Formats: sequence, C-alpha cells, structure tokens
Amino acid sequence: MAKGRAAANHVRAAAAALAVLVLGAAAPPPAQGPSEPAAVPQPEQWGIVTSLPGDSCGAKAPTVNGIDLNIMLAPNKALSLILGSPAWKIEARTYEVVMKLDDLDPFTFSMHGQGPALIGEIPPGFRAEFLTAGKIGFHVGGVDYAVQVRNLTGVVARLQTCVEARQATDKTK
Repeated sequence: MAKGRAAANHVRAAAAALAVLVLGAAAPPPAQGPSEPAAVPQPEQWGIVTSLPGDSCGAKAPTVNGIDLNIMLAPNKALSLILGSPAWKIEARTYEVVMKLDDLDPFTFSMHGQGPALIGEIPPGFRAEFLTAGKIGFHVGGVDYAVQVRNLTGVVARLQTCVEARQATDKTK
C-alpha cells in the first residue's frame, strides 16, 4: 500500500511539473527545412529546470519536429519521461503508450496525460535500456514519433548534480 501511495505522490508531483517543463520552459522550435535532419542533442544541450516541486530536477531536450522530450529525476532516484507537444489536447487520465527503444521490441508504458503532455515513471527494470537508447519511439494520438537521443546517462548525471545541490541548499535553510 505504501508503494502505491508513493507512486501516486510521484505522479501528482510530476503532473504539477508538466507546465514548468512543457510550457514554462518551452522555447520556439528551431526552424528547419524538411530535408534538414535534426541534430542529436548532447547532454550539455539539454536545458536543466530547477524549479520543480520536491527537490526534483528536469532536463528539456531541444524541440524536434514540434515534440518535446523531457526527463525528470526525483530525490528518491525515480526517473520520469515527459513527452509533449503544444498541438496535443490530452484528457487527464492514464494512457497505455506504445514505446520502442532503438530496435528493441515495442512495449506498453503507463503514462498520465493532461493537456499538452504525457508523463510516466521509467520502470526500474527498464532503466538501463532507456539510458543507453539512441532513439525513443512512441505512438500517441494515432501518430508514430521517434526522437533521436544521445548519452542519456550524461543527462541524468547532470540531473543528479542538480537534485543534490537543491537538497544541500534545503539543509542550509
């Protein structure tokens, strides 16, 4: 029962962070012609968002083809994936989203949706595959999406540094 409450609390805190990660920190998508491939962002190109509740920190990749891919690390080491698009109009409920990492078999991922975004905690047993992925594919609203990524382990290391800094600041208050 305590694990269920902790997961529900994580979803609530993460849902509160949606506006900060998807809307509040959103930058206009870069102008790209249809024949120009999007560059795969390096860890240092991800924007770090430190204003999340509960000492969590988020990382926002550059927008690719109107899609935002963000990750959030909580102090308890829970890692969440946040997908968003200003064009999405998602009802508030839990969705089973088909995901595909690289050439692995597709799997179903539970994500909470609301407004322009979906958020879900990366299952601990799948975290290694997620962190080493080069491409994250997903199916939302009848459309298949794929976002190229690189060195997510480096991105999470930056988030861990952020979480530790926030916790240290809290201890000095």
